[in-house]
Amino acid sequence: MNKLLLIRGEQYLINDLLHDECKDCVMQHGQSYNRIECPIHKDDRRIGYVKENDYEIFACSDNAKTTANFKNELRAFVDVVPYAKKHLIELERSAIKKSERRYQQLVHNLKSINAHCTQELYEILPAHYTKNVRESIQYTKDRLKTHINQAAVSVFHLAKYFSMMNVEFLVYERMLNDKVELSPENYRIRDVVMKTLHMFFDDFTKKSVRVVIAENYDRVLLDYESVATALYYIIENATKYVQPSSELRIEFLQKEEVYEIVFYMYSFYLTDEDRLHIFDDGYSGEEARRTKTNGHGIGMYRAKKLLNQCGADIIFIAGDKMIRSGKEYGYNTIRISIPLK
Repeated sequence: MNKLLLIRGEQYLINDLLHDECKDCVMQHGQSYNRIECPIHKDDRRIGYVKENDYEIFACSDNAKTTANFKNELRAFVDVVPYAKKHLIELERSAIKKSERRYQQLVHNLKSINAHCTQELYEILPAHYTKNVRESIQYTKDRLKTHINQAAVSVFHLAKYFSMMNVEFLVYERMLNDKVELSPENYRIRDVVMKTLHMFFDDFTKKSVRVVIAENYDRVLLDYESVATALYYIIENATKYVQPSSELRIEFLQKEEVYEIVFYMYSFYLTDEDRLHIFDDGYSGEEARRTKTNGHGIGMYRAKKLLNQCGADIIFIAGDKMIRSGKEYGYNTIRISIPLK
C-alpha cells in the first residue's frame, strides 16, 4: 500500500502521503471500497475509507490482489493508529518543551548581556540626571575627557556584548531551522578568525594566556555567519577551560578537499565518556563539572551544528591527562574542516 492518509477528527493530521488530486477520491467514494483507474499513475488501484472512533483512514493501493486482502491491510493500519497518535503527541510535547527551553535561554542570555552593557556605561558615565539636556551633554563630554582610557576599554567591551547579542539571535533562528539560507563568499580565513578572537583578548590576558595565530593570506569560500559564530563558541569555551599561563596556538592547513583551522591548547582533560558526548546538547565535561566552571553545555553542540549547516565539520582530539594546580588538563586539539568547493 503506497499511499495513506490518517486524520483525527477534523484538525489533527497524523500522516498525509496523498497528492492533492487524491483528495477527490475521498469525497467521491466516501465510506466504501472500490477499484478505480488512477488519473495520476494511470493504473488500476483499490481504494478504501474507514472511520473508527476518532480516526478516519483513506488508503490507495496498487498491489492488493483482492478486496478482502485490501481490507485486511487497511484494518492493520487501523490497529496501529492509537500507537501512532500517542507517539506523535509525545513528539509534539517534547518539541514544545525544547522550544520553550530555547526561548527561556535566549531571554536569560539577552538579559545578562544587557546587564553587562548597562554596567559598562555606568563605568564611564555614572547616573547623572538633570532637567537640562545641554547640561547632560556637557557633563558627558567632560566625563569622557577625564576618563578617556576607561572609556576606550568600555567601548571595546560594549562592541563584544553587541556581537554576543547578534550571536544569540542568529543561533536562536538557526536552531529552529534545519534548512538555512547560506551566503558563501571568499574571505581571508585569518581575518575571519581574528575578528572573533579580538573579542576575547581581554579574557585571555586575565588568565595570562599567550595567543599565537599563524600568518596566513589564503582566501576560502565560506558562509561567514556560520563559521564566525561557531568560532565564537569555540573561543569562548577556550577562555573558560584553557590552562592559565599557557599558550593557545591557531594554525591553518590546506588539504586536498578541505581547509582546516586548527586550535592547539592545554585545556581541561576529557575522559572517555566526555569524548563520546562532547558535541551533545547540554553536556559538560567531567572536569568542568567538578570545578563548577561549566555552563549550559551548549557551546560545542552549537558550534558543530552551525558548521554542519554549511557543510563544514569539527572534531575534538583529546590529549593525555596531566595535573596542574590541582586540576586535570590535556594538550587538546580542535580541528574545523571547511570543504573546498
